Amino acid sequence: LCKNQVTTDFTASLDAAVNRNKGNQQWRKEYMTLAYNMAVAVDEARSEGISLGIAQGAREAKLETAKSMKSENMPVAMIAHFTGLSVEEIEKL
Repeated sequence: LCKNQVTTDFTASLDAAVNRNKGNQQWRKEYMTLAYNMAVAVDEARSEGISLGIAQGAREAKLETAKSMKSENMPVAMIAHFTGLSVEEIEKL
């Protein structure tokens, strides 16, 4: 099909389906709508994944900071204030 040559029954059926649908405006509209909706869904999923990754990284950074502060015997209340973590989370470290 890449060279517009039909060589098997299968490629012949594909070629016929493509030619049949080239002029079908309703099919083309549905196909383009589907392609667009899929692209939007992929972009949304990618954005959500990036946001989740950033949030997870920020949380891990806060935990590491809290561990360091705790190892320096800083008061838990101060660690909570500066990291935004709860006292309970800090005490578990």
